[in-house]
Amino acid sequence: MRNYLCLALCLITGLLSAQTVDSVALRRVDSLIQVSRTLSSKREFDKALEVNAAAEKLALEKLGKESAAYGNCAFNRGRVNALKRDNPEAEKWYLEAIAIREKALGKQHSDYAGALNNLAILYKSMGNYDQAEPLYLEAMETRKKALGKEHPNYAASLYNLALFFQDIGKYEKAELLQLEAKDIFGKVRGKSILIMHPA
Repeated sequence: MRNYLCLALCLITGLLSAQTVDSVALRRVDSLIQVSRTLSSKREFDKALEVNAAAEKLALEKLGKESAAYGNCAFNRGRVNALKRDNPEAEKWYLEAIAIREKALGKQHSDYAGALNNLAILYKSMGNYDQAEPLYLEAMETRKKALGKEHPNYAASLYNLALFFQDIGKYEKAELLQLEAKDIFGKVRGKSILIMHPA
């Protein structure tokens, strides 16, 4: 009995130690991604990619290539490259993020929808409307199921789809979606909002 108790205690201690290492690594990866986002918002894209590379290395070493943390690194790399207007690299990394997030989180997760949404925005900017529309629709439906119809990220999906429909000349559909998005943003923030940035 005493041997089993010692074995159980050793296993629990080992698990807690592994969880602590994982949680520390997760926080460090998230922190590096935030620094990268700040740098990219200042248009310091090369520095942003360097910091993101450090986050990727840490995520790979401590959490693995199929972890949600590495998926976040891939997503951020896609985002930075999209801001740089390096569309082939952005597409590559958004596709990587989608694949990882699907495995790590599932297709009903809002982060999965976020990656779909950003890839749709990229395809729209490239004029690839046939590829963009199903991604916008899937992102919207996923966010509706994952977050509910009153969430600002769902409203952002509506608004992004509205902008897409406006670009391809489907003005009635665009107007309905914009009104619904405006209503949600108004409820969430307590006032009407006419223009939102893509999310």
